[in-house]
Amino acid sequence: MDIARPEIKRQKRRRQIIWVSVALVVLVGVTVGVSRLKPAAPTVDRSTIWTDTVKRGSMLRQVRGLGSLIPSHEDVRQIPAETEATAFPVAPGAIATSTFTPRHCSHCE
Repeated sequence: MDIARPEIKRQKRRRQIIWVSVALVVLVGVTVGVSRLKPAAPTVDRSTIWTDTVKRGSMLRQVRGLGSLIPSHEDVRQIPAETEATAFPVAPGAIATSTFTPRHCSHCE
């Protein structure tokens, strides 16, 4: 037969109330802390910003500074290729066909 232990039930209830109270205090503390934070975007003087309307056209970017521009790395890639091109004049709207035959294709034969 089970033994009734009301003191364990009271301890369990008290522990639940304490945990809920601690959670509420932490939640209120975090809310107050976040509300006191400053905005993430930094403030900028109005005189340092150029404002204008958007216009279509080329965008010219002029940058002035001391020194010279040197690329961080130079890559010159030469890709050897054997190509053959033949130009055939075709009238606009004409149906064009291809008679391409691969020369160095091992799997095409």
